[in-house]
Order: sequence, then structure tokens, then C-alpha cells
Amino acid sequence: MAELTSDAGIPLPEIKDQSGTVTVCFRHGQFVPYRGSKAIDPAQRREMLLELLDTEKDGLTRREIHARLAPHVSERQLKRDLEMLSRRGLIALSGRGASARWKSSRSRA
Repeated sequence: MAELTSDAGIPLPEIKDQSGTVTVCFRHGQFVPYRGSKAIDPAQRREMLLELLDTEKDGLTRREIHARLAPHVSERQLKRDLEMLSRRGLIALSGRGASARWKSSRSRA
């Protein structure tokens, strides 16, 4: 934990042991972005998603999309991007549940 908090630019956690209960307290510090992988601009991330779906005639499940875009895209980012692109009419969902497939609505020229 000490190494991770140091890398994140936040103070070391305080660990308290009271009556058999351990409490870990993290304090605010100056934010330093995670350096493990390069952050991708949201517009670039969405374009990557659209290009991926453009190449897949039968579409992809959300799980398949995430597997191809990871580690650059988190599950949460992917869900938001899929919803936003769907609202804009650029992609469409067919089916339900885990087997539902996302497909591009853009014309393939």
C-alpha cells in the first residue's frame, strides 16, 4: 500500500488497531494520474470503439469489446461510450442480456 500511495502522490495511509478492528484511513493529496498505462482521450476511445465495430459484420458482445480494448478502456468507460454512441445513432444493440451484440450503424464504404 505504501508504494501504491506514494506512486499516486497521496500521503501514506494511517492504520489504526482498536479493540480488534483495523481501520485504514487514506488522506487526500495532490492527484497524480496512474502511470501504468497511457490514458486515452475520450474522443479517441470512442473512435477506437467505432472502428472496431465497423470491422465486425456480426457485431460484438460488450465482453468481447472490452477484451479487445483493454487495458485502455475500463468497463465503466465502455458502458458510457456504448450508451452515448447508441443515443447518437452510430451503433445499435441487438438481442438481450450477456449475448446482446453491438453493431455499427455507420455505412461501410
